[in-house]
Amino acid sequence: MKYYLIPFLLLTIISCKSFENTSIENETRIEKKEDPQIIFSNFKIKKIEENLIVTPINSLITKGQLKQKLPTNDKKEKDALIICQTDKNKSTINQYILSNPLIKTFETYSESGEFSKKTIYLDSIQFSLRMQLDLNTTYISIYQLIDTTNSTLIYQEEIIR
Repeated sequence: MKYYLIPFLLLTIISCKSFENTSIENETRIEKKEDPQIIFSNFKIKKIEENLIVTPINSLITKGQLKQKLPTNDKKEKDALIICQTDKNKSTINQYILSNPLIKTFETYSESGEFSKKTIYLDSIQFSLRMQLDLNTTYISIYQLIDTTNSTLIYQEEIIR
């Protein structure tokens, strides 16, 4: 019986010992990119004469990846909003064009069985943005498109991570 006990104890001690070098200094580290982030922002927009005024309501940055990129609306219409992500040097990283949220167009169905479009011009409204946040983004800026080539900065927010 004691002949079996000694080999058993030796095997138990050897099996508990790890032969791999697990020290942090010797591990090969793979550089991990930062987790992708999404920004959710809510704003209130108001039109006073010809100017648009944007007021932030709240913003939330969270880890995640959007399934689809924001659709880029290439129609540069008067009073459209240009949403820009810029770096610390204020160079544009991403840019999206958003139709004026104060102009709502609805299709209606009349009693005669025909479709018609109705456009409603609002004085103020709340709108939301959801964007994939680039790793180098420092600012989110919103510009009002004055005409097809000129725009005016109406809002800028520094991104604090």
